[in-house]
Amino acid sequence: MGSPPQSPAHQPTVRPNPDEPLPAESRQPSKPSAQLAPNGHISVSSTSLPTNPAAALPAAPPQRHAAFTIAFVVLAFYLGLVVVILPWRDAWTDNSLLDSYPLLRTLATNNFVRGLVSGVGVLDVWMAISEALTYRRARAANH
Repeated sequence: MGSPPQSPAHQPTVRPNPDEPLPAESRQPSKPSAQLAPNGHISVSSTSLPTNPAAALPAAPPQRHAAFTIAFVVLAFYLGLVVVILPWRDAWTDNSLLDSYPLLRTLATNNFVRGLVSGVGVLDVWMAISEALTYRRARAANH
C-alpha cells in the first residue's frame, strides 16, 4: 500500500534547479522550503532573509559577576597546581588506595601517566590565567 496523499500545503517544494528563484508565495518567513540538490538529496532550508540584519546578530553575552570569576580563577589555578605537582610526590604512590590494587599502582607509577596528569594540571592553570585575562579585557572595554 502507499502512504495517503498529502494536501498541497504540506508537500515540500521540490526544485530541479537550485539556482532558480522560488516563487513569491514560498518566500514567507514561517515556511521552510525543500529543494532537490544536484546529488539527488532533498535539502530543507528557509528561503527568506530577515528584513533587519541587526536582528539576526546574536545578543552580547551577559556580564559575569566579578565574585564568580575570581572564585573560578582561584579554584582552577589552585587545583591546576595541585594536579601538576601531586603525581611527582610520594603521596601519589604511597597511599592506601593503591595497596590492594597492584596493577593500578603500576599504572600510577608510570612516568607517562604522571606526565599526562601533570599536563591536565597545566591546562587547568592555563585556563585560569586565560579566564582572568579575558575578564580583565572585557571589563576594561566596558569602562
